[in-house]
This record gives sequence, C-alpha cells and structure tokens, in this order.
Amino acid sequence: MNILVVNNGEPGEQNSYENLMALPHTKGVRPEELPRWAHTADVFLLSGGPGNVNDTDVQRRLGDQAEIVHQIGKLALGACLGSQRAALHYGGTVEYIGLERGVHEVEVLRQHGVVQPVNGNRLATYKDHEFASQGIPGSTVLARRGGRVEAFQRGHVLGVQYHPEHPEAIKNGDRTLENFLAYASRVLGKPLPGRVLQ
Repeated sequence: MNILVVNNGEPGEQNSYENLMALPHTKGVRPEELPRWAHTADVFLLSGGPGNVNDTDVQRRLGDQAEIVHQIGKLALGACLGSQRAALHYGGTVEYIGLERGVHEVEVLRQHGVVQPVNGNRLATYKDHEFASQGIPGSTVLARRGGRVEAFQRGHVLGVQYHPEHPEAIKNGDRTLENFLAYASRVLGKPLPGRVLQ
C-alpha cells in the first residue's frame, strides 16, 4: 500500500511530518508537488503544520490539496492543519479557539473503524493548535470537545483536529492513524506495510 504524505509544515521546519514519514512505504511531498505525485498514492495523509488556514499566505502554501484529494477519490486522513484545509474545502469554517497543547480528551460520538474511544466514550490524544473546524456541510461528526468538531468524515476524507501520529497520543492509546491504515488496507485489499507506529 503506497502512502503519500503531504508535508504542510514550513520548509525545513520540524513537525508531525517526520513522525508520518517513519511509516513504511511512504513518499513525502510538499503541497505544490501533489499534482505530480497524487496518482501514485493508494492513500493520503495530510500533515499538520503552523498557521491559520484562513490566512491567504497559508492557503497559498497549502495549495489545492483538498480539491485534488477530493477529485481523485482515494482515502485520506487530514490531521490538524490538514483537517482544517479539508474542512474549508467542504464549506466548513475554521475559528480561533486559543492555544491547546498537550494531551486532551475528546468525546467520541460515533463508533467508527478509525476513531475509537479508549475509556468509555473518551479518547485521550495529543493536540497542538489554536484553531478548530466547525459546521462542515454533508459531514458526519465523529468526535467533539467542548462543542467543537474534533473528528469528521466526508465521503472518503477523514479529518481529525488532533495529532494521532504524536508519541504522546500513541502512549495514551490513540490508534487513529493505525486504524486508518488498517481500514484502508481492508478497503483496498492491499496488505498493511509492516509495523505502523510505536
């Protein structure tokens, strides 16, 4: 299974991209390279990164990745900024909420093959952001925190406001990324490429 990771960080910045690139069978691209490589992917991972997705400079940096992923129709998981970009593409809004950093619990509203609670209906995961998505037309909200959307699905695209690839999320039982790749493996009928994350 070929995994294409879109690096939404600033060039040269250390971010969640490095954790995603530790996955087997991954190719990393900058957003502007996505049109060239999109056809090679079985699944897409849209990484987190800095900035306000409403800002025109950030939108320019992120490019048309959500539209490209939507048109190709392959499974995609957007984390944090990648999720916010998808939310905007589908007509949602992204609002300033103040800095959230560290391990936080989200409430899982719907059992899903990807977003799974660990403690009752709660999932402890890692967050590092100042913005959150709201009101995404046609989407199914999978998780919330304080009334804000933490995870959603719109067709073949899943968005999570948190960082399931972060070591602290994994240590606290968040298996969102692992579950997503297992789900993609079943849907595509392709084997999962080795160990996911540790």
